[in-house]
Amino acid sequence: VSDAPLKPERLALEGLNQIPMVFGGVVPIVNIPEINDGTINLSQENLIAIYLGQITYWDDKKIRVNNENAELPHENIIRVYRSDKSGTTAIYTQFLSEISSEFEVKIGHGTEVKWLEGLKATGNEGVANTVKRTLYSIGYVNSNYANFNNLSQINVGDGKGNFVRPTPESFKLALESVSWRPDEHFYTW
Repeated sequence: VSDAPLKPERLALEGLNQIPMVFGGVVPIVNIPEINDGTINLSQENLIAIYLGQITYWDDKKIRVNNENAELPHENIIRVYRSDKSGTTAIYTQFLSEISSEFEVKIGHGTEVKWLEGLKATGNEGVANTVKRTLYSIGYVNSNYANFNNLSQINVGDGKGNFVRPTPESFKLALESVSWRPDEHFYTW
């Protein structure tokens, strides 16, 4: 069982079907003391630019555009990512790669990728704990780790000018658009 579904080619080769058993969301989390949970918006482009090292401060003008009323600090953004092979990483990097060919080329997607500078942590719990104790950091975890650790979650742009809060309701809406063919991936955004 994994967060990373098998590719259609492998399913066909081995005569397998895959069945989703549990659903959850992978969410970006931050530790910005000046910001309350759920009040920071990041467009897809800005989220990618952070991971590509193109946006390096929280008060960058590109971030401020979508956060006019927020007191964004002039602090370096510290990226936290998984050091181990991970279905969570596979889901997160698949999303970022599908919306950015530059991300796909420079970092890629899969259970293990070549992240740029940042702090490494093992498991969702490691990323959650590292973000929790590292001021001005950003990471990604399964939503239950964010909720359990009371970590601030980011509202991510939907590519149409709206920002989506990671909630059970938004996850449910995402599930409604999933193709349920057994030979396909079950990623949803």
